[in-house]
Amino acid sequence: MYSKFFGLLLILLLSSIVYSSEISLNSLSVDNLLSIQKNELVCSNFSVDLSTIDKNNLELTPILSIKSFFDINKLKDNSYFLLKINDLHEEILWPNYFSCVNNDCYSRVFLPELSLGLTKIELCIQSGGNDGTIIIENSSKIGLYNSPYLEVKINSPEYVYFGDLVPMEIIIENKGLIDTNVFVQYVSGDLRKYIDIDSLDIVYGQSQAYSLIKSHEKKSFNYMIKPKKLSTYNLPRAAVTFKNIFDENQIIFTKNSSLNVIKKEDVELLIYNEKFIDNVFYFDLKIKNISLSDINGYILISPIDLFNINQFVTLSPSQELIFTNIPSNNLKNGDYSFTAIFDSKNNKFLSNSIDYKVNNFDNFYEIIFSIIAILISIIIFGFINYKSK
Repeated sequence: MYSKFFGLLLILLLSSIVYSSEISLNSLSVDNLLSIQKNELVCSNFSVDLSTIDKNNLELTPILSIKSFFDINKLKDNSYFLLKINDLHEEILWPNYFSCVNNDCYSRVFLPELSLGLTKIELCIQSGGNDGTIIIENSSKIGLYNSPYLEVKINSPEYVYFGDLVPMEIIIENKGLIDTNVFVQYVSGDLRKYIDIDSLDIVYGQSQAYSLIKSHEKKSFNYMIKPKKLSTYNLPRAAVTFKNIFDENQIIFTKNSSLNVIKKEDVELLIYNEKFIDNVFYFDLKIKNISLSDINGYILISPIDLFNINQFVTLSPSQELIFTNIPSNNLKNGDYSFTAIFDSKNNKFLSNSIDYKVNNFDNFYEIIFSIIAILISIIIFGFINYKSK
């Protein structure tokens, strides 16, 4: 009897370690979502905030556990689940993203948006061409958990010359409270069912890696690829697998990014004389036609959203143009890489890239020290004035 009691107590203690609190979609007045027809889209909307779940443990990781049932035929007909958050973030969940035991299938999704306030969530089923039933059950839960929380992103250039190596960087950050082991796959063979890698070769680095990512730690994994042809590529997404707190192997994919492989000829572009003043990055740009015929096109600066330049120019052979003090928009703290682009009909030509790190903390401390100096001066002046009286 006592052993059963202590066993039950141990289970309860372990459960309290795994999560703080959770609620079902049913408690949010959400009904089961059902699809029984071919090629139909059905959706359900609801809103939730952290105070609804547990306002005392806001440092824990919000996770949506989508519980679903689907016929095995739906694994083969392009059926999928769609998750929209605040009408901004959209994520497709394929059936093979779910972990299934005895027809209970779950997909776990991190919901960092919950920390920002009331969050609008839309869940959809898009059925494919085969017969079969798909259900998202309203026993699905949103909870706050003592869990790893991984953010994964991929850094790669937007443009490269044909024949050049392409540096790739996978960055994994664990924002959760628990350490976790990860398995990182770049473009290994068993990812071919997710991504097309036939036209890219890894020429430096390995296609996979194992690592421990501690709580609040960030790690980078680097490799290089070499495109085989002139083209615009949808780059392979990296996949990071880890054991979640539900004892499932969960896979997180990086977002899609593109790579333009272009010819190296006709135009010289050079960024130089760069400077940073009052949160704005300035530089000069030289463009020269080194071909034997006239050439025209648009001058752009990447990242496009940071520069208001879209200048059309025509250059005769050997002609050179110089643009001075090209300004960026106001820059926030962070790492930036700037590249000039000459877009001429079907060809794009690139300048050198300028990397710059914006860190305004130094100015912040200068302001603080200045304020302290002023306050000390006021105190000293007041003290002298008081003594003179």
